Amino acid sequence: LDLTSLYQVEPTIEFTSPAFATAAKSLSVSSAHQDIATYGDTVVVIGGTGTQVSSDGGTTWAAGGALPNAMEQIAVGDIGGTTYWLTIPSNGGASTAAAYSTDNGATWTGMTLPANVIWESIGYGASTFMAVARSGETATTTNGNTWVGATSLATPNDGSGYQGVAYGAGKWVAIASNTTTDSSYYSINSGTNWTACTMPSQTDGYRDVIFGNNVWVVSGLSSQLAYSADGITFTDNAAATLGATTQIGYGQGLFATQGFDGVNYTVKTSEDGVNWTSRTSQTDEDYVWTFVAHSTAGPTWVGAATAVNTSAATFGNIATAKARSRPTSAGEIAKIVILEPGSGYTSLPTMTIVDPANTVEATVTI
Repeated sequence: LDLTSLYQVEPTIEFTSPAFATAAKSLSVSSAHQDIATYGDTVVVIGGTGTQVSSDGGTTWAAGGALPNAMEQIAVGDIGGTTYWLTIPSNGGASTAAAYSTDNGATWTGMTLPANVIWESIGYGASTFMAVARSGETATTTNGNTWVGATSLATPNDGSGYQGVAYGAGKWVAIASNTTTDSSYYSINSGTNWTACTMPSQTDGYRDVIFGNNVWVVSGLSSQLAYSADGITFTDNAAATLGATTQIGYGQGLFATQGFDGVNYTVKTSEDGVNWTSRTSQTDEDYVWTFVAHSTAGPTWVGAATAVNTSAATFGNIATAKARSRPTSAGEIAKIVILEPGSGYTSLPTMTIVDPANTVEATVTI
């Protein structure tokens, strides 16, 4: 801004948000469900040696193939035109056991990780899977069935070590649980070299990282929350009071997680990764969530309970419509441009035009 130019304050366009509601579903087998992933119309849930598969947007479930070992983390992606589902053991003690499926979870084949350590997280990006161990070891696979050791992260000082890894915008980010004693890192060459991120100072707590809508989001066990536009410098966002979380998802303009405030579990959603809304959900227990842009059921979030039961749930993707006004030099609004049509509306939203420069209420004809 300068003192010679004439500036005009543009009126803003605001829409009401779509309604939120979850629908209860039932898994085919009672189990402790540790992680969930989706590709195309298929959703796969894993827990122990069991897998469960849905192809209709989480409405009905069937048992998938048995895993060769107990697994707790899953990621999915395309390599050379083939869809690979990869699992790692995570948090169940040191292991080299892993597995993959190329038939949407119907059958699984064992594979071997390069170090006998506690592997904590797995992610996919740019035709590459990456796994990160609590103690800093990393591994990659570019063919979906053979793991190769990559450059290790610095040995952590805190016993919880590294907890999450994700890919976005050309870089991998690996998150340390305790950023007071340990650095988090990013890599722009698939783990060949790692550079320290700038993180808010947190003791034991960070558990997951995800990229979506051009923002990185990190969540944790004690309402820890941070975000970053570049995956390098993160800003603390604990004031968002997300609650304790262990997993966070993103899909079609919406972040979602299950937060625990010490008393209740609540679905939390955000469109920008910074501002979060608590939703009223029909069940009060911990869930892992994934987004599926289903070809017939439409954009849907699918969740499975982490407790030993058959509880599952779905909710439609909810994104608020966004628009921008185009005023004339005379101060009239000549055009309203829809930037984001929104998602999940069952009725027409209410649109409000807010003009901070107005001095007289006027009648608007649209």
